[in-house]
Amino acid sequence: MSLARTLRTSSTTTRSATATTRKRRSAVVMMVAVIGTLLGTLLALAPAANASPVTVGLPATRAQINPVWLSAPHHDYPAVDLPLPAGTTARALFNGKVAWVGYQAGGCGYGVTLTATTADGRNLEATYCHARSLPALSTGQLVRAFEPVLSVGSTGASSGPHLHIQVKRNGVKVCPQPALRAAWAGTTYDFNNAPTSGCTY
Repeated sequence: MSLARTLRTSSTTTRSATATTRKRRSAVVMMVAVIGTLLGTLLALAPAANASPVTVGLPATRAQINPVWLSAPHHDYPAVDLPLPAGTTARALFNGKVAWVGYQAGGCGYGVTLTATTADGRNLEATYCHARSLPALSTGQLVRAFEPVLSVGSTGASSGPHLHIQVKRNGVKVCPQPALRAAWAGTTYDFNNAPTSGCTY
């Protein structure tokens, strides 16, 4: 074989190898792009690791509530005071079991505490205060969202009839206002997102 022919053959082989390499690189790039798109889609569809939405209910009927109240700040610490008239049936914010029902002098007055555990293991606690009399509930009783918990009054540290609601997540007070607004909107609420500040004055 002549030197010229050998060089032409070598050049052809090199071009062929180069073309093959480019095709392989193009295929790899395309595959990576496809995998990236699939992963992005899966991540977008998958729920957040801590997502644990809870069914929430209004603490009274819509006709009895001014939606402005659901964003009103509370004095001193995360909670909410709803100026419902005496005798109004107050209702549970979320499903829970009665952990306490009784009277607390100089504070809650007649009240009740419901506890629940979310799907991701968080402990929720909601305390309802200032009932006009001892709530007709028993320790361990299951109460569902929007079911009656007490009759609004002004017992304990209260200057007038209203419903006081305090919510805790794993023992820490959180703002109940976002959950109340979710109940007004008819949606669930994830208490993992409940803030621990920003709802006081």
